Amino acid sequence: MQTLLKADTAQIFADWGQPATLEEVQAYYDPETAQMEESVVTTSLSVLVGATQSELSKSTVALDPYQGNLFIIQNDELPLNVNLNSARLMFNGTAFKVEAISQSHVPATLALSCVAHGE
Repeated sequence: MQTLLKADTAQIFADWGQPATLEEVQAYYDPETAQMEESVVTTSLSVLVGATQSELSKSTVALDPYQGNLFIIQNDELPLNVNLNSARLMFNGTAFKVEAISQSHVPATLALSCVAHGE
């Protein structure tokens, strides 16, 4: 049964998956420049994209549009020991910060609730 479910999940991603890049970000202090720097490890993924939610922040209405997406990713595509809490997902030229992680209803996948703030 597990093999059947895994095959179904692979087919779902083959049919409807879209390319994205997961960037695991680690901040560190560089004593030579006296600044905080970022070390980024990238992984190519295929994602299923949920409906986009857009709303305006009540405090900054027109200055800070909020855009939220739900991305479903396959467990097998994640690198070992990845810290999704410090990761961002690059999709269609937009960087999304991972806000919440949960089990998806699709077998062997995770649901990432992500947000991007407009510039």
